[in-house]
Amino acid sequence: MDKSIIHKLVLFIAAICTTFSVSAYDFEVDGIYYNKISDTSVEVTHDGSYNNTGAGYSGVVIIPGIIEINGITYSVCGIGIRAFSNCPALTSVTIPDGVTSIGGNAFLGCTGLTSIFIPDGVTSISIGAFMSCTSLTEIIINENNPNYASIDGVLFNKTYTELMACPAGKAGIYNIPEGVISVCDGAFYSCTGLTSVTIPGGVTSIGNLAFWGCNDLTSVSIPASVTFIGTAAFCGCTGLTSITIPEGVTSISEGTFWACTGLTSVTIPGEATSIGTSAFRDCTGLTSVSISEGVTSIDTSAFRGCSDLTSVTIPTSVTSIGGDAFYGCTGLTSVTIPEGVTSIGGGAFYGCTGLTEIIINENNPNYASIDGVLFNKTYSELILCPAGKAGIYNIPTSVTSIDSFAFYSCTGLTSVSIPDGVTSIESGVFSGCTGLTSVNISASVTSIRPFAFDGCTALNKVICFAETVPTFSHHVFDGVPTACSIYVPSGSRDSYASADELASYTIKEFGLTVTPAELTLEVGATAELTASYTVDGAAETETEFSSVLGSEFIWSSSAENVATVSNSGQVTARNVGTAEIKVVTRYGNTVFATSAVNVGTSGILDVTADGIEIRATPGKILLENIGENQKVSAFTIDGICQIIQMSNDGTVEIPAETGKIYIIVVDGFATKVLAK
Repeated sequence: MDKSIIHKLVLFIAAICTTFSVSAYDFEVDGIYYNKISDTSVEVTHDGSYNNTGAGYSGVVIIPGIIEINGITYSVCGIGIRAFSNCPALTSVTIPDGVTSIGGNAFLGCTGLTSIFIPDGVTSISIGAFMSCTSLTEIIINENNPNYASIDGVLFNKTYTELMACPAGKAGIYNIPEGVISVCDGAFYSCTGLTSVTIPGGVTSIGNLAFWGCNDLTSVSIPASVTFIGTAAFCGCTGLTSITIPEGVTSISEGTFWACTGLTSVTIPGEATSIGTSAFRDCTGLTSVSISEGVTSIDTSAFRGCSDLTSVTIPTSVTSIGGDAFYGCTGLTSVTIPEGVTSIGGGAFYGCTGLTEIIINENNPNYASIDGVLFNKTYSELILCPAGKAGIYNIPTSVTSIDSFAFYSCTGLTSVSIPDGVTSIESGVFSGCTGLTSVNISASVTSIRPFAFDGCTALNKVICFAETVPTFSHHVFDGVPTACSIYVPSGSRDSYASADELASYTIKEFGLTVTPAELTLEVGATAELTASYTVDGAAETETEFSSVLGSEFIWSSSAENVATVSNSGQVTARNVGTAEIKVVTRYGNTVFATSAVNVGTSGILDVTADGIEIRATPGKILLENIGENQKVSAFTIDGICQIIQMSNDGTVEIPAETGKIYIIVVDGFATKVLAK
């Protein structure tokens, strides 16, 4: 992406010129090189070394009007593309009257030229002909030239409505004459000595590269009449501290203010609908941006590298934010995305190391956020974690996919857990997470893409919960120290060891164990089970897991009618029988341990007390010898009251379900009874 932009901006002038051959010339006469363009005419060209500074023409060059080759006379009618390009030793050139055209970049970089005279026969001067001639202070035009004129050494069209080229050696303050309506492409290119330029009312357009590289320029007055500012018009104007963009400008073009490092604030006018690619890129002094309602797009790299930018308000009219739009804006701490934004390009907020939250308007149809992390609307796709996020982060269980570079340069993160449902760790997901020490990869992950953990220099623990080895691409662990240990489920070490990407790392097996492994309980009794990790078959001794994963486990019973288990591992015996208590980590169900629970009837027998007989019979519990008006209560083992009854005849019958335990209370006496 950057290369294409640079090509368009830096080589713009060359791009508008026709292709030419580096084998260069057809003839050489008296040290001047020519290309034949017809049977009777030639143009001046170069010797093929035009792109090598210090090569080519030097000193004083007088171009003849005619030359003779092999008895044939040719008229010299043009100076070709880059004919004198990069000839710093050239001090003077005389152009004959017969020359009608001067090609693009013809004198590019001729830093020794101080003055040049254009005869009346020249009817075509291509853009960039005198670019970067840093000593050139005047371009003089013959007064009889029908197409061109000059004032104070500055090149205009004949009617003085177009300012075409200001010599790069021009210095100080320059006021563009009244009557000019267009500042042409490259007009003030590399005029490094200019400090101030006033543009008069009536000018409607400022062309591409118009003020490129005017690094001493501290002020430019742009009138309200201007409606167009071209590509890279003020690129590299490092001395500019403020700029007023007229209300009539409908778009901020590509690279318009790229590398204007002195700019501190800017207001995008209300008529503008777009902020172009790299428009304010590398404006490192920019602290605030006011974007008016009406702007619909913030394009690729628009504010990339604006490291001092602390706040930006994105208006509700914006529908798209391009890739890398705010890349490297390290001063941003928070950004709010309005409901109208339906497209956010990759890397829009990469490298924003101070950014701790991305807030999404709740009415946005495409995006949402939790704790400042950017997701799609359904929370199934994690798009971007702000680079300023720190500490431990557990990805929500709703997530099934994580975008490439989602955690790029999150240097403050120390631990990340990937939930079940995620099947792939994409390219560069954790690239540059230099503070990351551990990552937990759920059993659902089947592939890990290139550079997933590139540059994670502090990573020392990768915990894989899958018994089946994920597919590891090349360069997954570039920059990860070999001291990092890879933990895999018990019994899968050999499989993981076969992965080439893991050859440099120690592989350890981990599992779970439950203490005690077996319980025998009476109905109603409780007991505590404890889960702990094992490493290579032995009890964890260095808190490899408990320090990272904590003690949060998921407990379950194979027969809840026999025994139930709480989230903390407390078992309660409910009825006679056997149950298997299973514990798994919250990161994957392939790593588990079990404890057997046996519930018996010890102590649950027919009872005789104080003359009262309590015994179980089929379908009921019978109480005899109850005193008159003595109250009998019956409860299930869960404490649910089944009956409260007064005895009238010394007996009470309680309906009971076979196999269940009941607690019988007579006055202050209580006992458990197993129903038959």
